[in-house]
Amino acid sequence: MTHEEEAKIIEKVRKVMNLAKNAGSEEEADNAMRQAQAMLAKYNLDMSMVQEGGTKDIKRHAVIDVAGHIWARWICQGVAHLYFCEYFNVHTRRAKNGVMHCFVGQSHNVKIAEMISRDVVDFVNERGNAAGKIHKRNGGSMSGFWGTFRRAAAIRISQRCEELIEKAKTEGINEVVDGEEVTSTAMVVRDAYEKEQADIEKFYKDQEIDIKTRNTKANFSNGVAIDAGQRAGNDAKIELAPAQLERG
Repeated sequence: MTHEEEAKIIEKVRKVMNLAKNAGSEEEADNAMRQAQAMLAKYNLDMSMVQEGGTKDIKRHAVIDVAGHIWARWICQGVAHLYFCEYFNVHTRRAKNGVMHCFVGQSHNVKIAEMISRDVVDFVNERGNAAGKIHKRNGGSMSGFWGTFRRAAAIRISQRCEELIEKAKTEGINEVVDGEEVTSTAMVVRDAYEKEQADIEKFYKDQEIDIKTRNTKANFSNGVAIDAGQRAGNDAKIELAPAQLERG
């Protein structure tokens, strides 16, 4: 894959994503998202034929200008998994809020995961600000509202990412691209996720990257914010996962 080919497909997806964000209706937004999904499906299936039996170029891409709050990290992790990547974060003074987000995977998958993560984090911030203003204007308690809203939205988004992965693994993929039906069985999808995971684990080992996990408890202190955050999590545009299928 050349740099020009990669840049071309990413720019196409970016344009369609902008159409989805600026759509005048939910139907128009969904149509734009389906176009992006079909576009990526065709691209990745074409690439799988070229990469069959070859070595994948796994990369680590660091992002330092995205919010470093725990809820933003949850979103990045969920979206990374959706797009055949892995995610970890590093605390550093060089990054916004002291957290550097690291996406690991094939170059085009990493760039798409980063792009979608940015969009979703921005979306949650915007919806949280709007919901907070309405809640305050109606005389509601603002105690814990902002943090609870964002954490609730992030958890729901992470859940949706896993649900989409499982759906693709159990039902397979059936897309129409330029009038041509593109189909991948559930077995192919499962195999794709397993191979990507194995390649990334090898990359960690070769680069001597030791990933440590820790459990973080989510604190919720405002019932209205929980409901509003979950609705925002359901509305976030993340459904491009099946399109990222790779068989190489």
